[in-house]
Amino acid sequence: MLLAASGLLERVTSSLGYEYSQLRRLAAAPYQIRKSKSLRDQFGQEVLLKVEPIVATIIAAEAPTNLELLDELNSTELIDAGEAQLMALAASQPLSLLVTGDKRAVIALAASTAHLSIGALQEKIVPLEAALLILLTKIQACELRQAFSDVLQHKTLRIVLSENTTTNHEDCVNAVQSYYDDLRQQASGLLIAT
Repeated sequence: MLLAASGLLERVTSSLGYEYSQLRRLAAAPYQIRKSKSLRDQFGQEVLLKVEPIVATIIAAEAPTNLELLDELNSTELIDAGEAQLMALAASQPLSLLVTGDKRAVIALAASTAHLSIGALQEKIVPLEAALLILLTKIQACELRQAFSDVLQHKTLRIVLSENTTTNHEDCVNAVQSYYDDLRQQASGLLIAT
């Protein structure tokens, strides 16, 4: 949702070596964006109205076929059903990546006993911080802050793209890298290398 709000989703997609047409989302994602009170409270109705049609253009993912992986992920504490479905899909498709802002779920998976899923998702998860690092190789920090201006209420974005941090490109890169490194230490090899 955050990348869609920034207008930089296609840029991240192509930087990862994929076409926009290869993106997949949960079938319920447009509905969830339209109806989510927590998203509306955090970002405002205007942002959701901007993001929902972008998300709707992404093809809905098929249901995961590896039910063993899905069951393992669904039984992992702090991983919700939607994130479990996306993780199961990424784990069972050799050339796929999972772009996610759900750090809590990534950390929970890494700390779990879901060994089959952990093994299948090695270096396949692209957290928000990795997407930001990719973008910072292409645009200046102040431009990145402007692109994400509608969603700066997000905790990580508010800090790493603060006005102070983005006045110096290198400071911004270092801030994002620090967040990425911290998550990588907790993620048991699940994150892509930046």
